[in-house]
Amino acid sequence: MIRGLLWAGAGAVATVVVARRARAAVDAHVPPAARDVLRDVSRWSAALELAREDFAVALAEREEELKARLLGDTDVDALRRQRRDRQAVGAGAPGRRGRAGWSDAPTDDPDDDDRYPFF
Repeated sequence: MIRGLLWAGAGAVATVVVARRARAAVDAHVPPAARDVLRDVSRWSAALELAREDFAVALAEREEELKARLLGDTDVDALRRQRRDRQAVGAGAPGRRGRAGWSDAPTDDPDDDDRYPFF
């Protein structure tokens, strides 16, 4: 255990030393204008990441709002259980999906509106 802690400490110290030497090498060999460009790119990258996070949060909020408006007080988990139960009943015969006797059911939609061909 002590040996592991010793090696972990040595790794941390080595990482700090290498990072400082790399920074010094960059400062010595890269022109200031290039460093400014890299800093600006880093800032833009951070700004884009924040914008992406804000967008993801807003998207999730809007999705919840739309679900609430669409479903209201409906228990979605109960509907999912019912669907799973219906699928389990239809899954008894191999190669068949859905409920038994589906081919005997009417194929016309009673809510179909004949005035609009795209429905």
